[in-house]
Amino acid sequence: MEDSSKKIKICHIVSVDITLKFMLLNQLKFLQGQGYDVSAVCSPGKWVESIEREGIKVKIIRFKRKIFTPISDMVACFKLYFYFRKEKFSLVHTHTIKPAVYGQIMAKLAGVPIIINTLHGFGFGEATPFLKKRIFILLDKIAAQCSDLIFSISKEVIKIAIKEKIAPPEKLVYLGRDIDTRRFNPQRFSDEFIKRKKKEFNIPDNKKIIGIVARLVAEKGFLELFKALQEILKKYSNIILLVVGPPEPEKKDSIDTKIIDSYGLSNNIIFLGGRADVEEIYAIMDIFVLPSHREGLGAAILEASAMEKPVIATNTGGCPEAVDSGKTGILTPFKNSDELAKAIICFLENPQIAKAMGKAGREKIIKEFNEEIVLERLKNYYNLIIKKKLEDFETMWKRRFDLSAKESEGQDKIALGLTVNSKYYYDYFLIYLKENRFFSKVKSVLDVGCGMGAFTKILSQRGFFVTAVDYSQEVISFAKKASNNSNARFLTANIYDIPFDKDTYDMVICIAVFQHLKDPKKAISEIKRVLKPGGIFVVITLNLFSLDTFFQKENVIRYSPFWVKRQFEELGFEKVKIKGVFFFQQSFNFITDIIIKFKIYKFLNVLFSLFCIISHGFYIEGIKKDEND
Repeated sequence: MEDSSKKIKICHIVSVDITLKFMLLNQLKFLQGQGYDVSAVCSPGKWVESIEREGIKVKIIRFKRKIFTPISDMVACFKLYFYFRKEKFSLVHTHTIKPAVYGQIMAKLAGVPIIINTLHGFGFGEATPFLKKRIFILLDKIAAQCSDLIFSISKEVIKIAIKEKIAPPEKLVYLGRDIDTRRFNPQRFSDEFIKRKKKEFNIPDNKKIIGIVARLVAEKGFLELFKALQEILKKYSNIILLVVGPPEPEKKDSIDTKIIDSYGLSNNIIFLGGRADVEEIYAIMDIFVLPSHREGLGAAILEASAMEKPVIATNTGGCPEAVDSGKTGILTPFKNSDELAKAIICFLENPQIAKAMGKAGREKIIKEFNEEIVLERLKNYYNLIIKKKLEDFETMWKRRFDLSAKESEGQDKIALGLTVNSKYYYDYFLIYLKENRFFSKVKSVLDVGCGMGAFTKILSQRGFFVTAVDYSQEVISFAKKASNNSNARFLTANIYDIPFDKDTYDMVICIAVFQHLKDPKKAISEIKRVLKPGGIFVVITLNLFSLDTFFQKENVIRYSPFWVKRQFEELGFEKVKIKGVFFFQQSFNFITDIIIKFKIYKFLNVLFSLFCIISHGFYIEGIKKDEND
């Protein structure tokens, strides 16, 4: 990693602290060792302190596990947005569905240059009802729109993402799941240790131990496992089931531990809850099972295999990648307790086969899922995306509206404001000219960030004397040719350093400029300087809260209209007004054509002004205070 990476701030976002602790901590520590400034976001929990002791900065933001909790979700979103704005992360990396959707959207709105998501699986499976499945797919698609790169822990997840058109193939990258084969190593645990551990749980030596490590929810296959255990006990009475995993009372399919009474299994099941010493629990198991209804790539399967345990899993999701059926374990149909019971009995009756499969499982993990392989893969992808995106991001600021001569060829229509999106800006500005009561007092206008001169041309043709400035010399040259009006002059200049005297202009316009500014406050101050007392400053720009923000692929920063209004007022403007502006992005040109043709935008502007927070863009004007008053 180059030295420049040491200054790069990154943030990983998850729902719960247990995900950070047991799934991602190795990755975070590795990235920290690569020189990154690493932070994380999660809900409050008992593992937060231990994560912080590892040197990871943790921000507590609660994510409720239910699919949709409007008030709680809105609070979480606002907290995420302001946290991102405050910390100015260069990269945000999300995990699991809620953080993926909300975290990525808020990161996009906050102007984070790089957004990465890791798909650990999907919220739907083969048995998911159609409507619920479509909702999950829609959420995943929205999240994918914000992503610059999408990691997947399994190849099967990538196949599903492509099949359901959740994300384009070029965004999807196989990462795998990293397993610490030093920690999960059976050689660490002696026979004497295993005896002591069994004694700790009051398990006699003659008992065969079946183990499961999973959250206590029905989708992990607990009900099928309990039913299978009933059948097994008819033939083998010396069976104990160890259950390791936290309860999830917020989930609809949460498993109450008292349910085992109804199965008559209270003497055969031990619930251990969430454990930090899970590798020690694996050590005393004879067989590991995970009969999930859906699974991305179960970490517990890989950990158990690394501990040389024969594994039984369901033939769903990424499980076939984790288990070579008949070689490292057995795959069974999901929701099939009979087949699950047969597989367990097979291992009980054939201990040598079970042992051989366990050893083959560890070999597979070392070869395919060793953390060194996965972490190296992670490092390389981070380096590539950071090099590409941060360089592009910086270049974008330097090139604001900077088109090459070739790109400018034949762009007369753009200069005249006749493309679809420009047309709408154009039409909206005409409405503004017609309706604005201040124009009778305006003689001189400064068009800052004039682009190719569409709005300069409008104003100069109506008799105003207009000075148009832009960062790009090529663009200025083209705008000058397109204007051909003695009332307009064109200069190359920077918005932060406008080459005119104090109190020069009656009016300054900035149209489609603010979304390209790193420091809008500095720009407002400079524009105030060149405005006469009582002069008008007009901004039309993209809205932070726009619903079609998520389809915007250009690297732009969107600002809240209320934040911009506050800057206007704090920097010396009065009578500041905001109005919502409606238009669609390039991908919805046909809709915009209809809106313009039938002048529906007039109605939509009124509507969206009432609900400015959801308008695509906003118009804001302010009057420079006369400091002598």
